[in-house]
Amino acid sequence: MDPRARLTAGQVAAREGRYEEALREYAWFHDHALEHEQSFYGVRLSFALAYWIDLAKDYPEARRKLEEIRDRKTKILVTGGGNRELFHDVSSINYYLGEQDKTYKLFTTMLQTAPLLAPACSGLAMEAIVKARDFVLAERYCDPTEDALIRYSDQLNEDVAELSGDRRRKAATLDAYIHIYCDRVGTRIEILRGLGRSEEAALCREWAELLVESPAVRRRVAKKLAERHDA
Repeated sequence: MDPRARLTAGQVAAREGRYEEALREYAWFHDHALEHEQSFYGVRLSFALAYWIDLAKDYPEARRKLEEIRDRKTKILVTGGGNRELFHDVSSINYYLGEQDKTYKLFTTMLQTAPLLAPACSGLAMEAIVKARDFVLAERYCDPTEDALIRYSDQLNEDVAELSGDRRRKAATLDAYIHIYCDRVGTRIEILRGLGRSEEAALCREWAELLVESPAVRRRVAKKLAERHDA
């Protein structure tokens, strides 16, 4: 059975109350999906984990199993093993478990135990670092604001220009692109504000809006940033 079918089977089993079977399918997908197709990389660390957490609401064993997987992978990383992909696994699991403090702790530990690998994982740890309000550490591993904004906006503009599919699919995909862009920009603004550089934070937000080529998308970005930072 292919990975997509296994993930779907898990969803069906969860809906029908066959929780042990659902957990088995989700665990298989997490452990083996990439052996069959690398394109499942993103799904594996987003939708699949969200389904897993939903299952855990009715079946606590699912959460215990996910924590066990996270703890096993964390141990490898803190002892100097693993790679960036393994860190991505752990940080994503922590995000869905609502335990980003553990990602921050892992990253700061790795700075001592895995000093060559830790910097390569800094981008994956950034949200947890900011959430921990360690803005000095966050700045240390950030690109210059101007470079970051150009990179973020170039990606958004390219993604918007290449949107395809029916109207409903395009709308959902655009929502996701805008969400990702505003999250990235918002994190940068939080770092600057946390460092007491409010003028730079205001300029960052202004340029983040101006660099969006589509007027309609620019308005939506402005609205979303206002919701996040003017509340």
